Amino acid sequence: MKTTSCSLLIVAVVAALLASPAEAMPSFVSRVPNGANVPGAPAIGHTPDWKVRNAFGQAFDAAGKQWTKDLCEADSDTDGQTNGQELGDPCCEWTKKSGVPPRWTEGVSHPGDATKTSDASLWASKRNVVANFAITASLGGLQIPYHLPLPSPSIMELEDALKADALATFARAVRRALGPSASAQKISLAVDASHLVIFELLAYGAGGADFYDQLGIAKLVALHTKAGDVAQIQRQLGLVAASGEHSAAAGAGEQSQSRSAPAVVAVLPPLPTVAKLLADVFRPLEHTPRTCAVLWLPAATSECSLEMERQGVAGFVKQANLSLGLVPVDRGVAALCHDSVFGELYVKGDSRALTEVVKSVLAVEKHTGRRILDVTCHGFFSTRVKKMLELAHRQQQKLKMSREAGRGSDASPGEAGSVGRPMDKLVVIDRMEDPLSMLLTPMTYEGLLDALVGVNHGVVTYEKDEEDAEDEEESGKGRKGSSASSAKDERGAATTQQKVVLNHMDSLYDEIRDVNFNLLISNQLVDIATDLATEVRGNSVGSSVDMPKDSQAAFQKVKALLAKAPHLVKKKRSLAHHLQLVQRIRELSTQLALRGCVETEMTIMSAGKSASSAAAKDVDRFLEEAILRDPPLNLYDVVKLLCLCSLVRGGLKPETLAWYRQQLCHTYGHQILPLLVQLEKLDLLSVENRFDFPRKRKQLVLMCGVLDDEDTRDPKDIHFMFPYTGYAPMSVRLLQDSLGMKFKALAKDPTSSMLSLGSGSGSNSDSRHSMSASTSEMSSAPGQRVDNSAATGGGKRSNVLVYYVGGVTVAELTAIRFLNQRQSEFTFFVAATSVCNGSRLLRAIY
Repeated sequence: MKTTSCSLLIVAVVAALLASPAEAMPSFVSRVPNGANVPGAPAIGHTPDWKVRNAFGQAFDAAGKQWTKDLCEADSDTDGQTNGQELGDPCCEWTKKSGVPPRWTEGVSHPGDATKTSDASLWASKRNVVANFAITASLGGLQIPYHLPLPSPSIMELEDALKADALATFARAVRRALGPSASAQKISLAVDASHLVIFELLAYGAGGADFYDQLGIAKLVALHTKAGDVAQIQRQLGLVAASGEHSAAAGAGEQSQSRSAPAVVAVLPPLPTVAKLLADVFRPLEHTPRTCAVLWLPAATSECSLEMERQGVAGFVKQANLSLGLVPVDRGVAALCHDSVFGELYVKGDSRALTEVVKSVLAVEKHTGRRILDVTCHGFFSTRVKKMLELAHRQQQKLKMSREAGRGSDASPGEAGSVGRPMDKLVVIDRMEDPLSMLLTPMTYEGLLDALVGVNHGVVTYEKDEEDAEDEEESGKGRKGSSASSAKDERGAATTQQKVVLNHMDSLYDEIRDVNFNLLISNQLVDIATDLATEVRGNSVGSSVDMPKDSQAAFQKVKALLAKAPHLVKKKRSLAHHLQLVQRIRELSTQLALRGCVETEMTIMSAGKSASSAAAKDVDRFLEEAILRDPPLNLYDVVKLLCLCSLVRGGLKPETLAWYRQQLCHTYGHQILPLLVQLEKLDLLSVENRFDFPRKRKQLVLMCGVLDDEDTRDPKDIHFMFPYTGYAPMSVRLLQDSLGMKFKALAKDPTSSMLSLGSGSGSNSDSRHSMSASTSEMSSAPGQRVDNSAATGGGKRSNVLVYYVGGVTVAELTAIRFLNQRQSEFTFFVAATSVCNGSRLLRAIY
């Protein structure tokens, strides 16, 4: 079997480290909540004589020496209390990575000693919501259980509710389009390539391919409607044979074959051009009994419906709307997954997409059982969302009063929401309020993975060695809900296409996603591989000491080792994926001149508004070389750097802008002219703009000082994902400013003569920030964490829904995760029209 160079490196390092002696069990106490606080138990995994592991120690070893959900929920010593209840973590929400103490640190008991129990009064009143539980969605009589692990009970329930909504909506739309016979026939589901990720996310969280099997979906096809190839789409759907003859041709026998063929359901964007393409594709089925339907995502427009009628297919092609709402993407993150919203709003001026935004906010309110009255807006479209939301609230109130008047004295109070904690605040942010975050390159593993390889709402596709893929497929036989799938259209090639869903459910990815890439490849991956090798070895080094003497204890030990095997296989598979992705990032960083681009970004941000300085001239020379070299730099990388120059400098000189336009057209072709025109309309690449970067960088402390790679190990502020520019995402600064959260600059701004100690807008800065002194602790001494249980306001956090209209970047999500970990006043839940980056948004308007 072939192995990659990265794999060989890791194997070599692991082999060198395998000779080290076995670790003592006390070194693992930090991986367990209150591991060092259990009275009279210096090592809670061993018996007092340290010779044999107790029941909890065996369970801990079987869980991979990690505090997992299953270990937390288990009752190892069978005393009637779960391990989590005994160790102060009844809701199974504690993680070592968070650095936050468990819910309580006193009154805990030994989870491996049945004679000791914890103080039940501490946890009996708590709502013990398990961090991974089954939700069943009713889909037209079909019961589909799915699992979604999340740390916070209220956030977990909200995401489960949103996902159940999406599943139920999809089933209703299919039933509405196909009629009563929907559940009795097989379905070929054809999804536009831009929407495919939505169904991959739903399938991943709902048990993999079983989700589609139970709905009767026999085939899932991705359609590239932008190409407009009718014959190719018909072949994909089996409507036309490869020879060009209609598979649904007339004739008695063929009519019977067509009647038994699966129904075709297409999920497409509501565009007139797509409607015309659909008509050409489905026209051969007009006089056959085969059912065909289209689901417009999110809803059909008048132009689209008119085009269907004009093409003469509105009669036999059944239509329905498919408004799925927010789809959970990651822990505390949900998105509509519509990249096109950015272009619709900012280029076409079509604000119909805001209807979906408002509907999704209303869905959150429905599940939380309370309206969100505290709304803060940043940007024109955000203000529109607020007005539409207020209008919807008034309409809801009128309907409620009308119903209550009709019921009279029998009126009953409204139903409570399905989530325990409602949202207290809503902050809506326009994407164009912070254009810089989508133009800069984050240097974390997740950031570079998104920028170079491409991550679409957590789904990443890469080329994997064919032998490795076959080996993984054999080892994973019988697995359901696999997050990876091989491409079947490329046979005989040396590599195969691998698709992986990366989110918090991948524990390894959750551990390394926010790590600086240079640190990851130099230290952390080696440490992870070493730990895995140590776990694989088990107790071979210390077997003579730990080996039980009686047969029952030996049986339990073997049973624990066997239970540990699936965890090791899963971790090994995850490590193999990430080694491949790291290798791919290193290859692409060389091909795409990543170092030169990042250095140019750093120079642009440090040079500021001056276009005549030596640094600015260095930038112009790099851009000129990038455009004129053979081969030229990627178009979107060049355009992002030009837009960054324009925003930071307040615009480009007319002659400079004209020269760049001319050279871009010569190098990349005249077809890019519409893109350049749209960028000028957006004020991203123009002679002058209204962004006013110098003022905003001082008010919001956007430039926090350059960081070394080592400094990113324990960051103190939200700029660690941009260490070489020291840029703190402006949208997150606006969020902090809206909530009165203080923030400090950790180093002098290169353009400022004094250290900025706060933020604010105008003279109201002090009054707006005085309300949350506790949140300034996030910039405290190195290594110091904030205790979430010591929050202001009686220990209760405020839930804040942050909605990005136009898209949110992975850097902004990283910054908000950091805030959730480092402050104790607010819990942030992020919603967005899409999770995007600069290149994807540029493609959306091209």
